Amino acid sequence: MKFEKIIKTSAPYDKRHKNPSKNYGIGSLSIWFILKKGEKAVQVLLSTNCYLNSTIKEYKTLHPDFLTGEYSEGDYEGWTCYDVGYHNNTPQFKGQESMECNILKKGKCYYDGSSLRGKNDKVAENYIKHGDNWVRSYLEKVWNGMFNEGEEE
Repeated sequence: MKFEKIIKTSAPYDKRHKNPSKNYGIGSLSIWFILKKGEKAVQVLLSTNCYLNSTIKEYKTLHPDFLTGEYSEGDYEGWTCYDVGYHNNTPQFKGQESMECNILKKGKCYYDGSSLRGKNDKVAENYIKHGDNWVRSYLEKVWNGMFNEGEEE
C-alpha cells in the first residue's frame, strides 16, 4: 500500500470575543502535511507568518519581535512548526484516549504529537529551504520510527 500525501490549510482567523469562554484568539495561516497509509497517519503542522490585517496590531503588541526580523531560536522568519504527530486507530500507550479525527476514516483516532520535536528538527526552516519533498522524506522517517517499519534517523 502506498502513502497518501495530504496537504491541508487553515485560513488566518480572528476569533476574539469579550466572553472568555468564546474567545479563541487570533491565528495565522496554517499548513498540515500528512502522510497516510491505511488507518495510520503522521503529520507536521506549520504556522506561517500570515495574519489578518485586523489582528496584526494586537499581535505586534503581544509579540514585539513580530515582523521585526528578530525571532527566537527555533523560528524561521516567523514560521513555526507546532506539531509533529501521529493518528492511529489503536492506542499507542496505556490510558491513551481516543479523540475526534478528520484524518482517519473512522472519525475517531488515537493522537499524540510534539511541538518541541518540530523546533528541534528545524521543520519550518527546512520546509522553507527545501520544499515539499523534504517534508515528505521527513514524514517517512517519522512514520518508520513511530510504526516500527524501519529506523528513524
